[in-house]
Amino acid sequence: MNAIGVRPRYFYQKLSVLGQGGMADVFRCMLVTECGAAVGRAYYAVKILRELRDAEQRRRFRQEAALLADLRHPNLMPIIALNVDADPPFYVMPVMKESLATHFAHMRQRGKLYRAMHALKAFLLPISGAVEYLHSRRVVHRDIKPGNILLNASGQPFLSDLSICHVSRLGQVDLTWCGMGTPYYTAPETLRTGKATFQSDIFSLGVVLYELLTGRIPEGYWWMNRSNLPSVQHPASCHPNVDELIARMTHPNSWERYASVSAAIRDMRLLSARYLPLMPAYR
Repeated sequence: MNAIGVRPRYFYQKLSVLGQGGMADVFRCMLVTECGAAVGRAYYAVKILRELRDAEQRRRFRQEAALLADLRHPNLMPIIALNVDADPPFYVMPVMKESLATHFAHMRQRGKLYRAMHALKAFLLPISGAVEYLHSRRVVHRDIKPGNILLNASGQPFLSDLSICHVSRLGQVDLTWCGMGTPYYTAPETLRTGKATFQSDIFSLGVVLYELLTGRIPEGYWWMNRSNLPSVQHPASCHPNVDELIARMTHPNSWERYASVSAAIRDMRLLSARYLPLMPAYR
């Protein structure tokens, strides 16, 4: 099937594959008439459920589409249109330039890493704001990683892939068969018990920040080895308080982490406003 119906006599014409996930594929598309004439000059990213006969995947796909359609935040992936009753079900998003994972990989190929100020202002603060919003709606993301942070042509980040999110009144949910997220970015207690909490998302955010600054995934109690500290590896652009921030976000014990994403955001803003501007790299 090369076209997906959106309304009578209009279709999304598939042009190329943008990505493939566990249950759905994302295509670069354009809106056309039934005669094949383009409607405008815009391109769209259309996510289409792959396995129609799998009831659980269909449920997850509907859940993700419903969540995205219901949630509104400048750094959450917006939904342009959706039809979960179509065959196959699909929803439409803006086309993004690349993921943070791809962008960071290109930087590392050139031997570069992010400075702390840029990593916080360009990525962590906006995405943490999106997570704060999700948590205010009792939604745990459960799979925060660079591959699920997409950048538009202007570099604005958007948190995507809510397929294993869960809405919880208690802030704690059991993980379903679909998985626990990506192991390197998943909190230890989630891997151990199968429980996901707001602190689990905080852990994932901390891992993303540590990786952006050092190029590596942190190991348990990483701060006990001085050579692992981002401020030691990059003394010109990373304040010791950044080490403390990430340590409080990625502590193996969930109760030792920030009590909320809002508290972590306050420290990120304090670092960006008071401490990092005094570093040699930012003068």
